[in-house]
Amino acid sequence: GGLDQLASGLGWASELLGATSQRAAEAAAPASTGGLPLDDEFTPGPAETDEAVRRRYGVGRNLLVRFADDGIDQSSGLARLLQSRFTDEVTGIGGRLDFRKLEGTHVTPNAPRLPSDAEIRRILSAAGMPLDLADAVGGIREVASKAARERETASKTVADFVQSETQKAREG
Repeated sequence: GGLDQLASGLGWASELLGATSQRAAEAAAPASTGGLPLDDEFTPGPAETDEAVRRRYGVGRNLLVRFADDGIDQSSGLARLLQSRFTDEVTGIGGRLDFRKLEGTHVTPNAPRLPSDAEIRRILSAAGMPLDLADAVGGIREVASKAARERETASKTVADFVQSETQKAREG
């Protein structure tokens, strides 16, 4: 039923996100490339993702999140693809697509949590480094706090959507 379809779609999306996250982590990790350029493309690429959605994506209710400062966002094209996949050509009835625009950038979902000032001081002390470096890091705190708020908002948006869809599936 609805819960099985939701679980199947979440599993497929989880696999896709896992592959993308692993690829991003590999691209970001320090590596000796022998002077060769580091391949920083996401896998699967946009064309492969679109093809997978066209052929096997089976969840008709979806949430797309676009970040306000994301110059490489492709959610509009994905929205059109999902709409065409799940909308009946004759009746115009089909799946549901929730589209949210949130503050943030392309990397908002992947931004790491920065340590607190106390954690920074402990790290510096343990490394035998001057504690006044912690004050220099303080200027970064404002930027990090903004990124953390954006990440939390995105996380809550996704969690609320999944909770709402789970409740609807149980009721239906």
